Amino acid sequence: MSFCWNLAALLLLLLLTPDLLPTRLINTRPLLTQAVPTSPPVTYPKIQYVTNVGFDYDEDDYTEEDASHFPPNYSKVSSASTLVPMQSKPCDYHPCQENQLPCSQLSAQTGCLCPGLSGAGEPPHAPHLQKLVPGADGGAEVRWCAPASVVSGYRVVIEDRRGEPLQFGGDSRSGVLGELEAGVKVCVEAVNMAGTSAPSKLSCLRYDPPEATNLALRAGVIGGGLGFLLLLFLITLVLWRRQTCKTGGNSAEGLGNPSYSTEGAL
Repeated sequence: MSFCWNLAALLLLLLLTPDLLPTRLINTRPLLTQAVPTSPPVTYPKIQYVTNVGFDYDEDDYTEEDASHFPPNYSKVSSASTLVPMQSKPCDYHPCQENQLPCSQLSAQTGCLCPGLSGAGEPPHAPHLQKLVPGADGGAEVRWCAPASVVSGYRVVIEDRRGEPLQFGGDSRSGVLGELEAGVKVCVEAVNMAGTSAPSKLSCLRYDPPEATNLALRAGVIGGGLGFLLLLFLITLVLWRRQTCKTGGNSAEGLGNPSYSTEGAL
């Protein structure tokens, strides 16, 4: 009986103090020490964040010499040195304005947009002749607009005028022609290294001074007035002749021959 109690006390002591058991004995009883995993552990990938790639420089190192390598339509907007494209606008260039900078030069300075131009390797398009007006010195003045082409100069051709055409610079938009007769045809031509523009309806115009227009208007008014007076005179004459004929007929019926009557001769 005492042996059974001693064995029970020994088992209870071993359960309460497992450190007294040998290592091999503990490993042979996995249920008492650790649980057996049923699935392999899940390993999550580690994400690495990389910032400021390609912009690793200090703001103090930014010099004007570095700015010359940037396009004109880019600007440095923050300390992170990010280049942000600016919204380009059309250049402040008018093809009919005289003595202004070429659009290509304005685009290089400000980054603005120029209208499409044909190259210097082909003849330019015809310019647009705006008007022919009397000049301050009594002559005529011509004004035109530049074509959408590379132009080095202009020349003005006057109908039935001998000699070389008048030459003007590439930034000119007007020129004095001297005295012109009414109705003379004037054409403006654009010139570059490839040739000369061909004449068109927009590049040619006939000179019609205001004096000639006023003279024709006065002649028309005078002619119309004379025609109206002549018509009025003819109408008056016809009415007068008609009235005269009617009065003459009534007088002839009222005068009878006294030698004759209805009863016979006297």
